[in-house]
Amino acid sequence: MRVVPSLRFFAAVILCICGPMSADAVAANDVVTERYDDARLGANLDETTLTTANVNPARFGKLWSYPVSGSVYAQPLYVRNVAIPGKGTHNVVYIVTMNDWVYAFDADSATTTPLLSLDLTSEVPGSRPNTMTEIGVPTDNIIGNVGVESTPHIDLASNTMYLVARTKETAPCIPPFPGPNPTPNSLYCQRLHALDIRTLQEMPNSPVILGGSVPGSSAGSSGGTLTFDPKIAHQRASLAYSNGRIFIAWAGHSDQFNYHGWVMVHDATTLQQTKIWSSSPTGSTSFNGGGIWMSGRAPAVDADGNVYYMVGNGPYDVSHGPSDPASTFGESFIKFGPTADTPLLDWFTPNEVDDLNGSDSDLGGSGPLLIPGTDLVVGGGKSGKFFVTHTADMGHLGVGTGNTNIVQAFSNGGQQIKGGTVYWNRDGGVGPWMYVWADSHSTLKAYQFNIGGTGTFTTAPVQQSTLFSNNGSAGGVMTLSANGSTPGSGIVWSSMAFSGSDPNSGIHPGVLRALDADHLTTELWNSEIDHAADALGNWPKFSPPTVINGRVYMGSFPGDGVGSTSISTYGLRPTADFEIDAAPPNPGIHPGDSVTYTITASSIDGFAGTVHLAVSALPPGATATFTGNDFAPPGSGTLTVQTEAGTPINPSSVVITATAGALSHTRTVGLHGTDVVAGSGTISIDFVGTGTPMDATETAGVLAVPNWNSLVASNGSDVALVDETGTATAASISWNAPGQWKPAIADTAGDFHMMDGYLNATGTPLSVTIAGLPVDPAGYYVTVYSDGDNRNETLTTRYAITGSGTRPASIDAIDSAATNFDGSFVRADNSAGNYVVFFVSGNDFTLTATPVDSSGSGATAPLNAIQIAHGDRLFADGFEGTGTR
Repeated sequence: MRVVPSLRFFAAVILCICGPMSADAVAANDVVTERYDDARLGANLDETTLTTANVNPARFGKLWSYPVSGSVYAQPLYVRNVAIPGKGTHNVVYIVTMNDWVYAFDADSATTTPLLSLDLTSEVPGSRPNTMTEIGVPTDNIIGNVGVESTPHIDLASNTMYLVARTKETAPCIPPFPGPNPTPNSLYCQRLHALDIRTLQEMPNSPVILGGSVPGSSAGSSGGTLTFDPKIAHQRASLAYSNGRIFIAWAGHSDQFNYHGWVMVHDATTLQQTKIWSSSPTGSTSFNGGGIWMSGRAPAVDADGNVYYMVGNGPYDVSHGPSDPASTFGESFIKFGPTADTPLLDWFTPNEVDDLNGSDSDLGGSGPLLIPGTDLVVGGGKSGKFFVTHTADMGHLGVGTGNTNIVQAFSNGGQQIKGGTVYWNRDGGVGPWMYVWADSHSTLKAYQFNIGGTGTFTTAPVQQSTLFSNNGSAGGVMTLSANGSTPGSGIVWSSMAFSGSDPNSGIHPGVLRALDADHLTTELWNSEIDHAADALGNWPKFSPPTVINGRVYMGSFPGDGVGSTSISTYGLRPTADFEIDAAPPNPGIHPGDSVTYTITASSIDGFAGTVHLAVSALPPGATATFTGNDFAPPGSGTLTVQTEAGTPINPSSVVITATAGALSHTRTVGLHGTDVVAGSGTISIDFVGTGTPMDATETAGVLAVPNWNSLVASNGSDVALVDETGTATAASISWNAPGQWKPAIADTAGDFHMMDGYLNATGTPLSVTIAGLPVDPAGYYVTVYSDGDNRNETLTTRYAITGSGTRPASIDAIDSAATNFDGSFVRADNSAGNYVVFFVSGNDFTLTATPVDSSGSGATAPLNAIQIAHGDRLFADGFEGTGTR
């Protein structure tokens, strides 16, 4: 019989090897949308591995390449900890190509075989990618095939990648909402796909054929209706997600044929179209346009879910009123509302709209950026001029030659803005800069934004580079990386053409550059310094580099636009070093007892030195000794920590320093103080699903204990379990579930990690069997955690338990609509809540989870975690012995 602990003693043991951490060891965000975030700032502010000190020709360069089929126009996307059935959990980089291929590669491995791949044309017999020659436009801006061109969007809450693929087919391709007129050129097809990022299999309701019509009388219309033409509609602008809707936009190829600007909105779950809108439905029967291409950028999405596009050359006429379908919005910023009906709420059109149209100076040659901490949106295009206006009152038609009814309009020297801008705000009074690298032999410029003053940009650059972009229409396509807002940590990365008279046309060599974001005259590195080792290949026009987790992923074009090419991965070059690990990760210890850790070292890239271990900062009353603290990798030493009965029960730390010459590193393990008998404590099981696995030191649950057993697969058998002290028990688990999922909650340590993924039962129940628990006359309480991604549906799950010596029981838990775990545990007893409690008398049991009903379609039953506590254990919420024995 165990005694309920009244106090807990925790100490952290930190094995410190203070040197450069590998990229793999650095936590980083996911990249699920074009330009990193919905504001389209183009900045990764969680980059601590790549710095202005180590991005140089001596330390930085190409590590490996991934082979793919077809040109890569889209930005590579990146997701951490993707559990791929049968292949384990990986950080994954996702690539889409103009040959209609989708790839998932291990982002941390030089292995050229993808984890997953999908040829989208294989889903429809006889289909293939479009070719530019059959579309019938000049083959200069695009060479070869036109398949998946824009950057997809990944919704992590549902593990879904949304993308648009174009194909040529042998049978007519008719959308489910064709409108009154037949679809033009129906052998050409554009589809919205929703793919499971863990398998690249189509999600329910996917794919759907894109199409439709609006009332219209402009070029290409018939009988008062303008119908979407899948052959000539150019889907270049990247996709966006807002309030459960996917936004897709189109322009035309090289201003050819009767092209129009289109926006379609589709429900992210059903994929049904909820909105179709054209920027140029009326006007002259010979004047079309209003294309939305933005050089591949995605629309900006604000915190309320409003969506902002920029429109290119086309007619402007809102005399009918902004909501009238006869209005046209060429050369405009446009704002769509956040509600399901997606109204056009507001717009701004420069006063010089006619001049822009007359000189082919698309305002929408680039895309919008939302300025953080303000209600402002900024954007510029081929006229080389920036416009800044309020999102709440965009201004409509500009007043006077200076557009005096908006916040600001200023020139970028008349140089075309297509690659777009990136934005970085720094501490220490430096403040925010907006960076742009325009076309036609332009320098990289930074404009200061006066966030605490006038709320405007300096009209003269605060800094500019001494490097120039290439001649012609090919500026820099940028990403900024930095360690938060720390001055001196920022790097501007630019993908750009390296040579060619006008790289906007045809295929040309590319270069990847890295410049100090605080000192633009300082180029840190470029891929042509060591061409043989680091060459980028052919420039992927308007595709920005993806900088994440210490690496840079960059696409390229094949020479003919249809063959094989590569995705280059850049990072810090390997250097001779060593790695340290320690086990067990978080052992339990009674005050007064001792614990021993095994510290292992392995060599990296031929390291042959001697590792020395030292200790400091022991908690009061504790001592430490090493055995074998000077050894050469591969090898090991041991650390013994001895505590006293009077050792303080407040958290403490022990710092172990492992050095070899100038090299040193860190490791953190836990020391879990408890009076629980090792191997007989609470057993906690986290079904990771598609969430983040828990570290051994994380405490979570109604009974907050560490050393959770993290299970990442949807099924398994006879897996041994440890208890809260990290000690192996005689118990084991077998489980089977139809799938895994993740709710949309915070990705933070502790309770949220435990609740952020789950096994999922749909039409088939899931089951979990525990065997081999020690016999305990007090029995066991089994706490079952339940929180699914039910979005706007109320779901009920029935949990049932059976076992030898245990009365069968079932409890319903109601997961209320639009309610996610917020850090509070609410017990359900045939009511709303996120956990239920059973009592079992024997030493084994089987738990099942079955969906009961829902307010909508697709009922599911989640199982996030289980805790098994002895019957005399005091629960953290104060109840004891409340089960049915």
